[in-house]
Amino acid sequence: MKVFDRKDQSSCTRFCRNIARLSLLFALVLAFVLFSRVIYGVGDNDKEEKAGKKCEPQRKNVPLDDDVYDALFSVLSGTRSFKDWPKNSETNLRQKVYRKWKSDMYEVKEIHDPIVGCSTKRITYKKTDCIVVRKSEVPTIIDCAYQETKGDGARKFKLHTSYHYCGFSRDVIQNKLNAMKQCQKLRPLFQNKAPLRPIKAIRVQERHQVDLVSMASMPATIDDDTYKYMSVIDIFSRFVILRSFANNRVK
Repeated sequence: MKVFDRKDQSSCTRFCRNIARLSLLFALVLAFVLFSRVIYGVGDNDKEEKAGKKCEPQRKNVPLDDDVYDALFSVLSGTRSFKDWPKNSETNLRQKVYRKWKSDMYEVKEIHDPIVGCSTKRITYKKTDCIVVRKSEVPTIIDCAYQETKGDGARKFKLHTSYHYCGFSRDVIQNKLNAMKQCQKLRPLFQNKAPLRPIKAIRVQERHQVDLVSMASMPATIDDDTYKYMSVIDIFSRFVILRSFANNRVK
């Protein structure tokens, strides 16, 4: 029977420990690789899918050219088809329209357009149900919204327009604002008016509107009292009732 000395036993022990450490390290590396592939999607298909998802918001955040918009509108509305469109004519335009039609992100529907002020057929983005704009419409929309918001910046302006329109990025809005002469003024003036709040009544003498009219230029003196303020209007009949007061205090 062969007897091992202590040196041989210690070397065998170290060898076994090294093998165990290498196996553990290899298992950890393999687990890390599998975990990263599952969580972060390292595969080529995942990369292409992520790249496609990143490109989608960039495509919809750009206003369409007028010729692309008109051609896409005719295709989506059914007045024109790709079969009637020769491949050898307008190749670039045909490819642009085909990619947008194939993406199935756009549709033609009747929707309220704030600029027009009524419902009309427009190209809309399906996910957000917002109107897709032409490049030629961008200055008009920005100018109208600038007047409505009383000179907001590009950041608030983007939030304001995103409820109705898609295709307005912050850079596009900022470039258009920089080109507007009114934005370059130190203090642009707007016609600030109070909001219209009509007073309604369904019968006579139900509601009255009291106005204190200054009659300082034509005062009436009776018994040493000067009367200056008077006017009461019935809302339903619009009948004016004149009342005279010596002062504007209510007793």
